[in-house]
Amino acid sequence: MKLDAAWHTVRINLSLYLLRPAGYLAVAALILWAASVRSIGVNKADLAARTSELGYAPLSDAQLSGLGAGQVASGFMTLVGIWLFIDNLDRERECALDELLASLPISGRCFVVLQYLANLVTLLVLALIAAATGFVAYVLRGGGGFAVGAFLWPSILFPVSSALLLGSLPLLLDGLGAHRVVRGIAYGLIVVSFNLVPFALGAMSHLDHPRHPLFQVWLTAHLGLDTFGAWYLQGFLDLVLEVVKQTGAPEVPASLYWSVVIRPRLACAGLGLLCAAVAAWRFDRFQVAAER
Repeated sequence: MKLDAAWHTVRINLSLYLLRPAGYLAVAALILWAASVRSIGVNKADLAARTSELGYAPLSDAQLSGLGAGQVASGFMTLVGIWLFIDNLDRERECALDELLASLPISGRCFVVLQYLANLVTLLVLALIAAATGFVAYVLRGGGGFAVGAFLWPSILFPVSSALLLGSLPLLLDGLGAHRVVRGIAYGLIVVSFNLVPFALGAMSHLDHPRHPLFQVWLTAHLGLDTFGAWYLQGFLDLVLEVVKQTGAPEVPASLYWSVVIRPRLACAGLGLLCAAVAAWRFDRFQVAAER
């Protein structure tokens, strides 16, 4: 029964947010953006210098294109997140999803889990569209063969954690009973704070210095709370270039890979799951629907 409810929730979410004129326009804009980005926004002078020193590029065209697609996916999910989910409750009542779920033996908390899954699937569909478009564009540009693995891991795996966080924020704001306008403003402030506050703190307090005792905490927050892809993807590229500079090879040590890539992405995903759990604890779905 719960699997049936999950399928209905996901299907209705996709029809509400993507399978409508505004959704088609959003997908078209995403495709155009992803097709136009050849690689991640990088310091091409540093990349060219390392390439000249090594005699080969530290990152392949496929990896750079994959990072670019991941950056597009993360940025697009962040920008359209509030537009997609701001009217969750109103749109669901219009299509009688409330009545469907009320007829099923599921709790309000279970509904939050279902809605979180539906939000996550919607965002990941956008990430997959960006990855597919970027890959086709990479192949058509003659990007050195079909290096599928080298392209896919940065274009898909990096945005997943951003989707886990972004999909939970509307539910958290709904659970706190925020008005529609307040939800929109709060979402924008939260996302801006996630992406800019750690950077600003590092610039003002020297937390970004490797010898600072709180550097690792700051680094995890700086790279982990980035949903736009402006910092964590650039951070990965900077890590590779620094390793190349120090060792002459692009093989990143496991400890550095953990602290710069894996740990921040896990922190981002964990925060998203925590927000969804708070929403489930705080959220009486049917009472809220009746009051609005």
